[in-house]
Amino acid sequence: MRISRLTLMGVLLALILAPFPAQAAPGKRPANQPGCPGNRLVNGDFEGGFTERGRPEVVIAKGWEPWFKNDPGTGGINHIPEYKPEDAQVFGPRRVRSGRFAQKWFTVYATHTAGIYQQVHGIPVGTRLDLSAWVQVWSDDEDDPAKSDIPGNYRVMIGIDPYGGTDPFSPNVLWTPFQTYAYDAYKELRISAVAKNTTVTVFLRGEPEFRVKHNDSYWDDVCLIAYIPTPTPAPPTLTPTPTH
Repeated sequence: MRISRLTLMGVLLALILAPFPAQAAPGKRPANQPGCPGNRLVNGDFEGGFTERGRPEVVIAKGWEPWFKNDPGTGGINHIPEYKPEDAQVFGPRRVRSGRFAQKWFTVYATHTAGIYQQVHGIPVGTRLDLSAWVQVWSDDEDDPAKSDIPGNYRVMIGIDPYGGTDPFSPNVLWTPFQTYAYDAYKELRISAVAKNTTVTVFLRGEPEFRVKHNDSYWDDVCLIAYIPTPTPAPPTLTPTPTH
């Protein structure tokens, strides 16, 4: 079948003028994070971009803030870690669970007590909160990125402050038990809480015990689901029956 030149020009013009699909703005809440419908976190999958926070060695995912224990002792104890995006297109997919990016923090021949946090607003008091996160650790005195033969007892936790505070050392923060099982493969951490305020805070935490050469943790696919309670309907008002 022969197509006229006029028809062909019309098809090409329609293609040129067709709108491009809209893309989510960096750092905004993902509409459908895989495996986490209704995620209340901004940039929970770390695909929404990163920004430098004060100095080049602190690069944090948008929507999140860094925290760390800045109390360095002798012998490389409790140093401020470096924060970097882990880019699967640059370093390969080994340390990224899904998508292109994960959030990484690390120290070299030093320990740290550090992580990131995010406040979530507009949560009705009494809402049940389910938090999950995936984490992988490389902790070793050697340089083979495929294995942690001599790890530094790198412990990981996630936590929720149901009152919405930003102090990771507050007694209000509910933490998972310390785990050291995430070496060289992603493992999931989970915790639940009940909101005590209309703002709640999510914390991620890494804390190696020993100062081996590589103390690195990688975090991906953080998910906060809020189960808002259904209001109890008021009982019907009874109209008194008139008496004669």
